[in-house]
Amino acid sequence: DGLLDYRTKKGFAGGANLYYNLSDFNLDGLGYGILRAYFINQYGLGTYDATSFRGEDPNKEEWRNRLQWKHRVDFSPETVGMLEFNKLSDEYVLEDYFYNEYEETNPVPNNYFTIINSKPNYTFTVGANWRLDEFYTVVQRLPEVKIEVFNQRLWETPLYYTQESSVTNFSKKYAWSEHAKEEVGRLDTFHQFSYVTGIGPVNIVPFGNVRGTVYTRTIERKRPVVRGVFGGGVDVFSRFHRIFNISTNALGLDIDKIRHIIVPKATFDYRFQPTIDRNKLYAMDNIDTLDKESVIRMQLENKLQTKRGKGKKKHNVDLVRHILGVDYEFRLKKNKLALDNEGRFVNLKSDLELRPYDWFYVDNELEFDTKRSVIRRATIEGTMKPFKNLHVALGYWYVYNEADFNPRNQLTFDLNWKINSKWDIGIYERFDLKNNKIAEQQFTITRDLHCWEVEFSYDVEGGNFLKDNFTMWLAFRIKAFPDLPIGLDRSYTKRPPGSISQSSQSY
Repeated sequence: DGLLDYRTKKGFAGGANLYYNLSDFNLDGLGYGILRAYFINQYGLGTYDATSFRGEDPNKEEWRNRLQWKHRVDFSPETVGMLEFNKLSDEYVLEDYFYNEYEETNPVPNNYFTIINSKPNYTFTVGANWRLDEFYTVVQRLPEVKIEVFNQRLWETPLYYTQESSVTNFSKKYAWSEHAKEEVGRLDTFHQFSYVTGIGPVNIVPFGNVRGTVYTRTIERKRPVVRGVFGGGVDVFSRFHRIFNISTNALGLDIDKIRHIIVPKATFDYRFQPTIDRNKLYAMDNIDTLDKESVIRMQLENKLQTKRGKGKKKHNVDLVRHILGVDYEFRLKKNKLALDNEGRFVNLKSDLELRPYDWFYVDNELEFDTKRSVIRRATIEGTMKPFKNLHVALGYWYVYNEADFNPRNQLTFDLNWKINSKWDIGIYERFDLKNNKIAEQQFTITRDLHCWEVEFSYDVEGGNFLKDNFTMWLAFRIKAFPDLPIGLDRSYTKRPPGSISQSSQSY
């Protein structure tokens, strides 16, 4: 793919995406990948009405760029190797020119390699990650070796066992500093045993676990220490269902009986105070920040299913699926089975999926922070494909930014219409409800050139086509790699209609 952009207040930009498969060069088994490059001579030749951004001088030319390399090797059906390399000119280049990647993925790009060997009972991983750009704070693993044994039954008993162990050499580098860093080696191993039993329709699974961690040093001492963390609890859950003998095609719903499934679940999880306080350890990940915990996690799942298809090809489809969950945190008095203080409900979550038709899908997510009494996240999106060549998505999303207490409250609209076998058009609109204005618009025309697609797009940051900043680009895309993004397209559709996983259970 070739890229050519022009921004009225920043100038011309260009780049290319190169997709490759080494098998095409008689290098079978060495993998495939993508190389991406993007350059802009900001405020250079062709810029008019330059406007400073983030304190930049609009009269000073500045080269900004983004380089990326992704590669994958399938050594065998069970073993895969992956590599990713990212090099940026500054910490804002993704936000300014590849907003989708900045918004939907980790704003700090990864640089890593990993080899994963997956077996039915375990996964073995060897990998490393590192920092290439000094303007990011990165926890480096140089390297890390990990093995995870999946929860499995021990012989013919009701006992189950799972474990995860890793050896890691950490080096945490802070932004804009080559000298200020934290280094520590860590050997961590986690083991859990559970016992599956029950009373009637209620399943009861008590479990106990232990985590042992060896650190080469702590914040206070430069010698090895050993930390122990002990815990346990119990899972209690059940599953009820009832079949309603309803068969109808009213409103085109194509319903062949309805099964209502209810799955209530509660987990009591208790963790004793670790033998070493977390404030004495370097915080490299969530293992190092473990603390004493007493929590009951409650969840209620409701599901409505029907059958669709013909004859032996009939399969179960989820019409409605809703999961409601909340945690209850509390503390026990020392050496007593009594509350130390009043408990509280935290982390209220709701997830609703609706799929009345194969071509129509609605997804709603809600996260409520009971500690602050604020909605942390609320999204709802409807996607539909009423005709083979038409796809429409309408979404609302609200995200509370704890860093600056500035919530983002927006509506999005996404349409793609394939006019015929050669042409299709796309429209994207984003409306800022907080400021009551159009935040962004994008219009795209795509032409099919058999093995290639050529795409012309126009993106404007606002509702005024004459005064607001706009971007135009022309891209040539290889049809053999349709899922590899260019990085400029605007689309926040989570998943297409009909993508809900179908239950394998029958009735």
